[in-house]
Amino acid sequence: MINYAMHNDLKDIGIVTPGTIRRNWPVTRLVEDTLRLDGGRMGPQGAVMIDTGKYTGRSPNDRYIVDEPSSRNHIGWGAVNKKVSEEVFDGLFQKVLDYYNSDPDGQGIYLFEGLPGVDPAILKPRDTWLDPQAYDAAARLLAEKFVENFQKYLEVEANLVNAGPQV
Repeated sequence: MINYAMHNDLKDIGIVTPGTIRRNWPVTRLVEDTLRLDGGRMGPQGAVMIDTGKYTGRSPNDRYIVDEPSSRNHIGWGAVNKKVSEEVFDGLFQKVLDYYNSDPDGQGIYLFEGLPGVDPAILKPRDTWLDPQAYDAAARLLAEKFVENFQKYLEVEANLVNAGPQV
């Protein structure tokens, strides 16, 4: 199975020709583009309204988890958590890559890295400390303890180990 961890460089996951990348655009720019590209319209109270068509949202019954060795025995399989093979997942992911690499509408990619409705400032804990060097020391100590504790899990796949902090 391919490792699909988040990367700053989209090329790392196979998106190599996406056209223009609009990374973390402010809401005002997103609204402007939505209206300019006829992707939605302004509602009476000033909110942007977008018609997502017949198949909107997601079904709570459509929860598929990749059945692979490192997680196989840790998932409560059943009506809610349904198995999907690595091959099916890789095929679906390849379709996503093909779509983004083709840039079919010539508009590129709008990429949001954050949490909707959360002030980005609180997502940078170092900036919340009075002494940034004290934060760095505490973060290094915590990462070292994590790495030390994680030694007992080294039999799992490399992509899970690599998802932990690097000291």
